[in-house]
Amino acid sequence: MRRDLTALAEQGLVMRTYGGAAHIGAREPEQSLQERSGQHSTEKARMARAALAHIHDHDTLLLDGGTSTAALARLLGERRGLHVITNNLLALPALQDLPDGRVTLLGGDLRSESLCTFGPAALAMLERLSADKVFVSADGVVAGRGLCEASAEQSYLKDKMLQQAAEVFVLADAASSSGTTSGTGRR
Repeated sequence: MRRDLTALAEQGLVMRTYGGAAHIGAREPEQSLQERSGQHSTEKARMARAALAHIHDHDTLLLDGGTSTAALARLLGERRGLHVITNNLLALPALQDLPDGRVTLLGGDLRSESLCTFGPAALAMLERLSADKVFVSADGVVAGRGLCEASAEQSYLKDKMLQQAAEVFVLADAASSSGTTSGTGRR
């Protein structure tokens, strides 16, 4: 049974859970990073500016992968002494010159569709880190189900990020909360 569940999870038909699996519904094709980067740029900039208001000098932040969190990364130079922990390779150019700050990059496997890292190595590293605040994006936000992602691996990493931070902030626009998402992972 475990092999069957693993095979179904690898096909994206179920998400493995402790002691079983959960149905994750029909999949829509995931949009490319280039497509996502160009969509809702005004909303992403507004969300990033609003999120920045919650960030103080010398905070330790977890920054999830995604184009919305990359928009936030571009504003972090307005704060001093930040420690940013991220799996978001798209955010790295903006983070390279943080004033009096430092960046910790989560290792792991590269997810080329989103330019972020994930997998057992990222989870193991995150297990030993904590943050004041976490900023996550999502492929979808569904009432009663929470955050949705394109893969179960992304969901697992996002779960761990949420556990490791004292405060949680979700950067999602109206398209993410419509209930119809390209995501299939469930949180």
